[in-house]
Amino acid sequence: MSTVATLCPECETELSLPPLTEGETVNCPECLLTLRVTHLEQGRVELELVEAELRDWGQ
Repeated sequence: MSTVATLCPECETELSLPPLTEGETVNCPECLLTLRVTHLEQGRVELELVEAELRDWGQ
């Protein structure tokens, strides 16, 4: 099982990821953000930040 190396687009930490498919999400162990795989091509992975929707609890 091979891994793919890429950088977190937010904190630029090097990530070593297992084989992924487009649309999967991963968490950066450094900045703890959730990232979505947007593009895979010839061992290259592009990631984008997943925007968290916060609920307004009326407080």
